[in-house]
Formats: sequence, C-alpha cells, structure tokens
Amino acid sequence: MKIIKIVFLTAGLVLATFFNLIAQEQMQIKPGDRIRVRIWSEPSKKYVGTLQTFVADTLVLQAKGETAPRLIPLASVKKFEFSKGKKSKIVTGAVVGFFGGAATGALVGLGLYPFVCEGAEKEEDYFCGLAIFLEGSVVGASAGLLLGTVIGATRRVDRWQAMPLERIRLGVSPYQNDGLLFSASFTF
Repeated sequence: MKIIKIVFLTAGLVLATFFNLIAQEQMQIKPGDRIRVRIWSEPSKKYVGTLQTFVADTLVLQAKGETAPRLIPLASVKKFEFSKGKKSKIVTGAVVGFFGGAATGALVGLGLYPFVCEGAEKEEDYFCGLAIFLEGSVVGASAGLLLGTVIGATRRVDRWQAMPLERIRLGVSPYQNDGLLFSASFTF
C-alpha cells in the first residue's frame, strides 16, 4: 500500500513540475509594445496604445490621441492583449470584391437586358438574357476581384494575442486519511 502512495506522490510531483514549467512559459511584453486593454468598469471600451511601463500593480498606457499617459490598475483589467504585428486583409478584400462585383455585374446585366435583347424571338430571348446575366457576372467579378485585392493589400490591421492574467493554478491539499489531493485549474 505504501508503494502505491509513493508512486502516486511521485507522479503528482512530476506533473506539478511539468505544470509549473508551462506556467512559467509566459509571453514577454516590454515597454514600447502595442497593447489593448479592457477594464471591468467599461467592458465595451478598448484602450489601445503603447505600454510605457509597469509601476507596482499599475500599467502605464500611452493611448493613441491622448497627451497624458493613462494609469490602469492591474486589478481592474478584464482583458489584456498585445499586438503580434500587422497583417494585410488581401484575402478578405479579394473575396468580398469577387462576390460584390459578381452581384453588381449580374444586376447591371439584368438592367441592360431590355436594350440588348430587344427584338429577339422567344427562344432566343431566354438565351440572350442568360448570356447578358453571365457576362455581367464575369466582368463584375473580375473587376471586383482586382479592386478588392488592391484595397485589401493596402489595408493592414493588428494581430492581437490575448495574454491571460492568470494561466494555471496548482494546488496540493490533504485528502482523507493519509492522502494528498492534487488539483490544477486552467484559465483560458
């Protein structure tokens, strides 16, 4: 019976060491990094700016457009994110441009239908309308794809990574007679 307790105790200590190593692997942020903060008193408002420094339990944020730095107590922080750089919106622009252009081209083709297919026979009228619709869609999709790609390539946005304020908590407590209870809680 003692061997089983020793095995479980050893396994628990190994797991606790493993979880402590994971908990110590923190993302490093430093003054000058771009951050985004939400606080509990104003959960819908985001403060975006440059981290000036940490002072005791307060972070100093130089928000964009403000002259004085903003002091934010860490206890009031609901969500803390840092910028991992900028990314372009080229794919989003291309997709939106393609479908928007196709829809616009199809509508223009349908609008031109009475003028282009004027005087066509009943059977020819159907094929003429279909051809105008498809031509408008193809031309519109091509133009929209090109325009959307150019606009998406020029539009750059931040890539934000959340930084958990508390990642992992480990606990060891006595359990029943001679046992130990190992607990771990993860915050995502």
